[in-house]
Amino acid sequence: MLHDFFVNYTWWIILVISFLFIVLGHKFHIKGFDYSITVNGGNFFAYSIISILGFYLSIFLFKKLNSIVDISFASYFTYSIVISLFGVLSISWYLLAGMRRIKSISALPAWSYPIFLIVVGIVSNYIDDVLYLILVAHLYMIFAKNNE
Repeated sequence: MLHDFFVNYTWWIILVISFLFIVLGHKFHIKGFDYSITVNGGNFFAYSIISILGFYLSIFLFKKLNSIVDISFASYFTYSIVISLFGVLSISWYLLAGMRRIKSISALPAWSYPIFLIVVGIVSNYIDDVLYLILVAHLYMIFAKNNE
C-alpha cells in the first residue's frame, strides 16, 4: 500500500518540496535557492540544460527502481529518497534558472515563470503542440538583453 503511494505521488511530492525550497531560500536568502539573483542568457541556458539532464536521469533511475522485482521495502524506500532528492534539486534549479532570468530581463514577477510552466503543462494535455510555447519562451530568455 505504501509502495503504491510512492509510485503514484512521488513527482507531486517532489514538485511541492521544490516550491518549498524556493520559498524558504528566498525568505532566508540562501544563495543556492534565492531567485532574486539575476543571471544572463548563457548561464540560464547552462542551468536549464543541466537541470533537465538531472530530471531525466531521475526519471530513468525511478523506472529502473520500479522494475526491480525482488527488493525489500527498506531498500526501495532508501533509494527512492535519494533519487527524490536528486529530482528535487533538478526541478528546483530548473525553476530557479527561469525565475532568475525573468527577474533580469523584465518587470514581470519571478513567480510568473513556474505559473507559465504549470498552465502550459495543463493546457498541453488538451491541445496539441502547445509545449512549443515553452521552447519559444526559453529561446527568448536566452537571447534577451538584461534590464541593467
